[in-house]
Amino acid sequence: MASIVYTKARMNPLLNPVLLSVIAIVAILSGTGTSYDTYFEGAQFVHFLLGPATVALAIPLYRQFDRVRKSALAVLVSLLIGAVTAATSAILIA
Repeated sequence: MASIVYTKARMNPLLNPVLLSVIAIVAILSGTGTSYDTYFEGAQFVHFLLGPATVALAIPLYRQFDRVRKSALAVLVSLLIGAVTAATSAILIA
């Protein structure tokens, strides 16, 4: 559903599917009075599968390593800007 909203909004970054999903989960947990511990207890299987899924993503990344290497500067700049933004946001929010 979040992907549909994102697509219909012409891929507006403020309507990112991950962000919309997190907001929906928080709203549902708050609305039903479910604690995070109870939620996580039910989500442990999915959490367990995230490790192998992350490793599985390494295979296509390795196959495209030449492309990644050609984009190394863009990747490094993006990582640097993202790290600075994350740190600044955390400091300002705190």
